[in-house]
Amino acid sequence: MKLMKAVKPMASEYTNLKEYIADMQTYYKQMGKNHYKVAPHVYKEMGIYSIQDLLEHRENNKWSRVDL
Repeated sequence: MKLMKAVKPMASEYTNLKEYIADMQTYYKQMGKNHYKVAPHVYKEMGIYSIQDLLEHRENNKWSRVDL
């Protein structure tokens, strides 16, 4: 039996936010975490509608504890 380590998706490697969110949800499931923390509505509540918005959010809010 071969074990594969889950690899966290990097937002900078994506161009589509929906694909990134889907991959993050898969990653969270593989890690045994609650995948609803990375649901699309969470990003919209933070004003994030694109990958560029996400990257800017991370740059401008280093204090944010949200795993975005």
